[in-house]
Amino acid sequence: MTENTDPLGSYLALLREKLTQLETTQRAALERAADAVAETLVKDGLVHVFGSGHSHMVAEELFYRAGGLGAINPILEGDLMLHESATGSTQKERQPGRGHQVFDRLNPNPIDTLIVISNSGGNQIALELAERARANGMAVIAIVSLQHVRSGVALRDGVTTLDQLATITIDNLGVAGDAAIELAEAGAVMGPTSSVVGVTIANSIAMTAVSLATRAGVRAGVFSSSNVAGGDERNRELIARFSHHRALVWNIGEENGWDKRKESTGTAGRANTHDQRKAFASYIREVDPWNHAVVVHTLPGHY
Repeated sequence: MTENTDPLGSYLALLREKLTQLETTQRAALERAADAVAETLVKDGLVHVFGSGHSHMVAEELFYRAGGLGAINPILEGDLMLHESATGSTQKERQPGRGHQVFDRLNPNPIDTLIVISNSGGNQIALELAERARANGMAVIAIVSLQHVRSGVALRDGVTTLDQLATITIDNLGVAGDAAIELAEAGAVMGPTSSVVGVTIANSIAMTAVSLATRAGVRAGVFSSSNVAGGDERNRELIARFSHHRALVWNIGEENGWDKRKESTGTAGRANTHDQRKAFASYIREVDPWNHAVVVHTLPGHY
């Protein structure tokens, strides 16, 4: 803790110190994280970002903002974001199985990257998301306070911690409990650092990844401010570019191969068989990296 009769000066000095330490102690991890995100961008994947409690602000920071990366999918669960119920969100982030439910809905691709922000490194939902993502072959970037994780006061939802599950761990350099400025007269500790440092980490990764992807010949989309001339137009183009990740449905028609105009001549041909339709669906599954829905358009009861 830092105790000082000038809390304003102490807090600003502490933040400057943390950001300087971030460069000197975490630069290698930041560069590895940027490499992972750049690889996802080059392969036209998505970067999924999750944080519960106040950590969700880091996920929002990367999403749909001026200077923000276009290929971001923030995992924003309303009941984990404080505004519906602050105390309820704390309980729900500890519920076993919630992370698995979120991951199943997400249905990410192995080429994607997952960034998980958890100051404590021990919340159940963060652990489950990281575990599932690793099993799916994804790069997992954890932003945690290693001092908190390793402290004797840390509460954990299991034996394993987030830094042990991640492929890349970045220390936000926060103290155990996050609040770092002791106000002796008030009998309180204030001045948390995880949000300021976490947002800096996230933007540093995104900017470096875009630079790397550009050098690799890939134009990684970046959002513009909507409050400058031309911003709305550039952003609409970017949204259209990434909307395919969730919008495509493959429709296999039941009449493929049949020419209705030739029915009267007896030369209309023959519609695809069930086996052929199954083969089409299997092929689409093999070549579509995003696992979009495959449906068959047919008559009622003909399935």
